[in-house]
Amino acid sequence: VKGGRWTSPVLKRLLTSARLAGWREYKGEIVAEAEWEGIIDRATLERLRKILNDPGRLTRHYARKYLLTGGLARCALCGANLVARPRGDHRRCYVCASDFGGCGKIRTLADPLEEAVVEMVIQVLDGPAFWQEVRRADEGDQADGELVGQIRADEEKIEELTTDYYVDGAIPKAAFLSARDQLEARLNENRAKLGHREGNRALEGLEGRTDDLRGTWAGLPFDSQRAIVATVLDHIDLNPAIKGQNFFNPARLAPVWRY
Repeated sequence: VKGGRWTSPVLKRLLTSARLAGWREYKGEIVAEAEWEGIIDRATLERLRKILNDPGRLTRHYARKYLLTGGLARCALCGANLVARPRGDHRRCYVCASDFGGCGKIRTLADPLEEAVVEMVIQVLDGPAFWQEVRRADEGDQADGELVGQIRADEEKIEELTTDYYVDGAIPKAAFLSARDQLEARLNENRAKLGHREGNRALEGLEGRTDDLRGTWAGLPFDSQRAIVATVLDHIDLNPAIKGQNFFNPARLAPVWRY
């Protein structure tokens, strides 16, 4: 409105604002329906927030260079997320870092690990069984609008519970905590479903095109690569290096697939 230049942070803030969908928010949480009419629906807003608030989109240098940070690669010994930590010669590495809560016993070069994981993902995408599972999951899920409606209803119930307990003192603490925990568990499950369905959109047009994907992978934007991997793979556990081998052995990998 003042004629300033667009910047990425400003655009992101606008695209994730509840105002777009006709809602009010407080500290990032949607709290009430607004008086104005939204220009997008609530489901679209939730999808925008899921995409644009994904930690994998951070533009810090290390986040753009590492495909499997943020929990996609984990230590098989202690379960901690592997973190990006270059060697002294600046070659990219994943490590289980003790200063990030890990055991400190796992380290590997990033290039062979990422190449092995991408090849595994492409092989999964090449199988008809995978696409059958995707279609079965989509058919069994609620429509976006129904999911958003359930999410909003549970948010309202939590608000009512909080008022009953903190403001009116109408319910005992044990009853409040029990009901709140059940509602939050269902909320998290439905939000995950909505986010997972958005992830499935990253696979559109890929069925039957595995060879094309293998040939064009290097040219895909980082966000697209990460979205494809994260949609197919929940995470991959990395076991310790095999004694006597001075090369990366894919046998160290234990994938956990989403389907």
